[in-house]
Amino acid sequence: MKFLSALFKPGLLFAGSFFCSNQTHSDPSYSVFSWGQNTSGQLGLGSDTSRALPTLIEELENQNIKSIHSSGQSNSSVALDVNGHAFTWGSGLDGVLGHSETDANVLIPTPLIQLYDAKLVKVACGRGHMAGLTHDGKLYTWGLDDNGQCGHEENLEQVKNPKAFKPQIFKGGKPPKQVKGELESKKVVDIGCGGHFTAVVTEDGEVYTWGQGRDYALGHGDRTPLKHPKKVQGLEGKKIVKLACGRNFCIVLDNEGKLYSWGNNEYGQLGLSQTDRFRATPQQIKVLSNVVEIATGDFHVMALTDKGTVFSWGAGSDGQLCHGNTSNQSTPRLIQGIPLISRLFCGGGHSAFITQDFRLLMVGRGRDGQLGRQGNVESVASYRTATVPVEYFTNYRVLQVSCGADHSLALGFKTQ
Repeated sequence: MKFLSALFKPGLLFAGSFFCSNQTHSDPSYSVFSWGQNTSGQLGLGSDTSRALPTLIEELENQNIKSIHSSGQSNSSVALDVNGHAFTWGSGLDGVLGHSETDANVLIPTPLIQLYDAKLVKVACGRGHMAGLTHDGKLYTWGLDDNGQCGHEENLEQVKNPKAFKPQIFKGGKPPKQVKGELESKKVVDIGCGGHFTAVVTEDGEVYTWGQGRDYALGHGDRTPLKHPKKVQGLEGKKIVKLACGRNFCIVLDNEGKLYSWGNNEYGQLGLSQTDRFRATPQQIKVLSNVVEIATGDFHVMALTDKGTVFSWGAGSDGQLCHGNTSNQSTPRLIQGIPLISRLFCGGGHSAFITQDFRLLMVGRGRDGQLGRQGNVESVASYRTATVPVEYFTNYRVLQVSCGADHSLALGFKTQ
């Protein structure tokens, strides 16, 4: 941990989760904004009308929100307050919101009552399931479990009289429940969800994965689905501190600033060159070092170095890699022409950057207004291959962003 602790300098990553997690009632009042696609209510505005301009989520005002969460595979949204209480909204398919055994969409942020006392510090969103990390390192999951991605221990009673068995109507996914098994005696420090799998990092630097094994996404050397957490042996001897998951691949960061990847490589998202469509076990991305932060979209990746520079690779068809074109990139490439960055975020086909002076820049897919550019001269729906400022936040300090499949969330406060 010596390497990373030296990199988190006040001037570089102050805008990140560390700042938000230490929010007190004397700090400025943080507001949450949303924009982009809203067909499932993922903007939390009480309707299903999409927005091309950041819009205040009034339901979260005065709720002391400290973090916001979605992912490139998700049409749902999550917010956590300073007490670790979760609010979820948007697509309710497969019970992903954790509210009940129904698939109904939710149009406004709604408390996740079943985890009210859990004191969550992070939520990861998959395509149909979610995972929540508590302040003391416990893991809860809920939603779709068709490939074992929830990792719940089942207590099924044997049917003694088969004639008495009655089929049950599917009523959504699994309700929130703690993941135990090999994790029961471990403290989890980071979590991620792929399309249909889950991954975690433990306090001792180990990585565990489970769920759908398609495209070798679990990193165990085969495509076998797993219903319970299993340690990724290919990282033995490495102390992993962070991870990020795309649809069917994983990227992890160790305490020396090195990256490792595995899974699907169809667009070059593993950063290992595109000679192989898959990598079954973890491989080091040797061309990068001194990395302090990673973010993954559906099929693309960004990495932030200790100098505030950004590298990107993977799918680039919407300009999301910020290289001035729509080409895929199979190895990490430095993004030119942007200021020093403190945080970065990836969605389905768009990306976001927070600069060291708290400005928000976005790039990539804009067809649903997820770049927040309404009112500007160029077409709202066009993609951008170079960053554009979200001018709505000119008088704000943006602290965190989360990019969904085709929507965006931001947390910040007004300076004027």
